[in-house]
Amino acid sequence: MPPNPSLSGKRSRPKGLQSYDIKVPNQKAFEIDTPDDQVKMHQLLLAVAKKGSGKSTAVCNLLSFLKKDKVLDRLFVITSSWESNKPLFDFLKLPIDKEDVYNPDFEARETMEDIIEKVTQETREYDDYRHKLYLHNQMKRALRKVKTDRDIGNLDPELLIGAYNDDCIESAPEHRYNGKKPVIGIFVDDCQSTPLFTSRPFLNMCIRHRHIGSSEDTRMGVSVFICVQNYTAQHGGIPKAIRDNVTLMMLYKTRSSSVLKTIMEDISDQITDEEFFDTYNKATEGDHDFLFIDWHPKKHRFRKNFNEYIPVPSDDKKHISGTRRNPKDRRAGGDDNSNIPKSIKDSIKGR
Repeated sequence: MPPNPSLSGKRSRPKGLQSYDIKVPNQKAFEIDTPDDQVKMHQLLLAVAKKGSGKSTAVCNLLSFLKKDKVLDRLFVITSSWESNKPLFDFLKLPIDKEDVYNPDFEARETMEDIIEKVTQETREYDDYRHKLYLHNQMKRALRKVKTDRDIGNLDPELLIGAYNDDCIESAPEHRYNGKKPVIGIFVDDCQSTPLFTSRPFLNMCIRHRHIGSSEDTRMGVSVFICVQNYTAQHGGIPKAIRDNVTLMMLYKTRSSSVLKTIMEDISDQITDEEFFDTYNKATEGDHDFLFIDWHPKKHRFRKNFNEYIPVPSDDKKHISGTRRNPKDRRAGGDDNSNIPKSIKDSIKGR
């Protein structure tokens, strides 16, 4: 009698299905190397706070940190308050050209098409640089073997013609970022009540941001940083397309327990409600403090502002994967606040 695989402890493969194993390409979701304590890139960040909380200043500081760490090379800005915020942009030396600033009251489709075309042009220039650099290096290797005039006839004619046409025989090609693939960001501020915020082109960009401007050879992509005053509202609330794709969040104090519960349902993953509220309270002690949440962390998911980690017990679990729990799976459902501890409700009401 043949041995039973299930009794021997060995897993058996279903007969005839050997060729249907799932194969995953060696490609990371976050391909840009960043310092250990810096966030991964590319990201979709949402900063939620009432007016005057300092969210725009905080996000701009994060952008300046990214620039300092050499993981932000070009920044597009969509805002209705460019003139009032320009001193802050200049002070932090953010990489913004005036031609890359857009008014959210203009036609959203044209704005998105213009930004995507500029990102695509960056990809073309990068691919063109790499092609010319390849030809230049190939010609250098070939010319090392040329000792006499007769040896010139042995050069590859296609290589010679290509390098000559691209003017890269004698000198290496130049590139705006010295051969580095540019890291591009889009900062969206003071736009929640404008037509742009709910337009299909903008929402599509938020969903596809890591693939914007990519070519056959280069995956370019952009990071998006959005500042809003209201997380939920009858008119002007954050579209679900954005909420479902957020990878970073800056959450400030809120007086509304129902709004806080909605945010909790959207952001809590493999974390208890008590852990979440305890972390939220620790992070938002000061008037301008915020809870910084990272769904794809290198170390801990939570920080107080940018510079203080807040470890939680569930960080030790091996399944920190960025997945989100469905609100229907939570202990309490509906519109009530029954899963918010009374002490938290009281502290919210007192703010």
